[in-house]
Amino acid sequence: MSLSGELPSILAASAIGCARRMMKITPAWPDHLRDTTHYSPSEVGIVIERMWACYQAAFVNIVIGDVNHQEEGVVTTDTTSSPELGRRVSKQRGGGGREC
Repeated sequence: MSLSGELPSILAASAIGCARRMMKITPAWPDHLRDTTHYSPSEVGIVIERMWACYQAAFVNIVIGDVNHQEEGVVTTDTTSSPELGRRVSKQRGGGGREC
């Protein structure tokens, strides 16, 4: 599920669409974004879906703050200062075997 072969312009457009989806703003790709970027909903939608999958794979189980948190069998109470959490996030972001 790699995004590395995509044009920078469609990645930027997809980041906007993905952020709109995250914030539950509908539609994710309205007419004014289509007119501004010249990307149709079908063109950008494919990349938004891949970007969304990468986001979910990397961050769906991470909670920031002083709350109990469980990820990969590790339980912490203060995730903001957890060095282990930071290492896992870095691996997920930095290509530690992941394509996202």
